Amino acid sequence: MIRQAREIVAEGGVGKINQIHVEFMQDWMTPEGSGDAPHVKWRLDPAKSGRTSCVGDIGTHGAHLSGFVSHLPLTSLRAEFHVCGGPKVLEDTFFAWTRHAGDVPGTLMATRLAPGNRGGLRLRVFGSEGGLEWDLEDCDRLKFNRFDEPDRILSRGHGHGVSARTERFVRTARGFPEGMIEAWGNLYTEFAMAVAARADGRDIPVDWLGMPMVADGADGARFIHACVRSNEDAGAWVAI
Repeated sequence: MIRQAREIVAEGGVGKINQIHVEFMQDWMTPEGSGDAPHVKWRLDPAKSGRTSCVGDIGTHGAHLSGFVSHLPLTSLRAEFHVCGGPKVLEDTFFAWTRHAGDVPGTLMATRLAPGNRGGLRLRVFGSEGGLEWDLEDCDRLKFNRFDEPDRILSRGHGHGVSARTERFVRTARGFPEGMIEAWGNLYTEFAMAVAARADGRDIPVDWLGMPMVADGADGARFIHACVRSNEDAGAWVAI
């Protein structure tokens, strides 16, 4: 449904974007001693995790999601890191004000201490004519609103209003859930298609594949470093 949201934006479905909000709320680090678990310690160790924990782990997903759907890259931000649970060397929570291309404002926040949230990645894109809302924990549905019209709930599946480009990634019929494994399968398929095209000496059609590229990874690294610089400068605005 994220690909469908991206297409709706590209086709002008929400009009001119005027704000973008993303949050990634998890709860697995809520217990005081959770940071002592062997599989968690490295996430809080600067020697292994780098200068961030929450930002570098799940904040980057929110940053990529906002730009992917809106077609507007992040240009600057101001961020604050927080330790909301037991003492930790690195942050378990962060909040950021963001700016996208065209000076479009937004917010981006993430935490691992939000009881009741497991995969709480949520996106809201609002424009001059409508809005989109998506929640990872209800990932088969996309709320699409045109101002002064009834709300629409688009659901994943064949023959339910999703575009042909989105439907080609659908693996099961409406009413039968899909999950992370299928999403990874779609990504691996796109990677394989790209490798095969190069091996055959064929050009990849424009906008044929939507897989993340090396440049997207570099954007994520720039996002992380901008958050660190902003936090260390008392939440100052930092260009990405």
